[in-house]
Amino acid sequence: MAEVSDKLLLAALLQELPPGLWWKVRQTDADELGLAKGTGCPLAEIDAVLVGVGACNGTPKRGISWSKTGWESFVAADLPESIDTGSIGKDIYVCNGEPKHHTPSLQRRSLPGSVPVANLPAHLLQSLQFCAGEYDHRKAKMVRRKEQSKAK
Repeated sequence: MAEVSDKLLLAALLQELPPGLWWKVRQTDADELGLAKGTGCPLAEIDAVLVGVGACNGTPKRGISWSKTGWESFVAADLPESIDTGSIGKDIYVCNGEPKHHTPSLQRRSLPGSVPVANLPAHLLQSLQFCAGEYDHRKAKMVRRKEQSKAK
């Protein structure tokens, strides 16, 4: 399987989101209308891609945290033209295509209970799993290094 860069992977995932809805980029709860829910992928895999593109920072001790400058860098250089962005406070949202609601907050008030989920192609699912595996490997190496430095 050919390796796909994290930036290309995230761009492809965003283009697969069901169109017209605002999706929260950094989804923290499985029930939120975010990238994991929209793609039908595990939250950990989406987090791994966000860390890979620099939109989030990930450490074993603190977990995943948002990086505003990393996200802005991705948006400036790699965000597909068909993707719109919006925000509510510190939460960043994306929309594939023309939004049905002008802002994410308007959507929040009028969204029905069920939402469509993307049917991702097999190659994107494989790339996403590979990215998550690489992230887990890097995280495990950091933990081992910290344990070794404490033992010295």
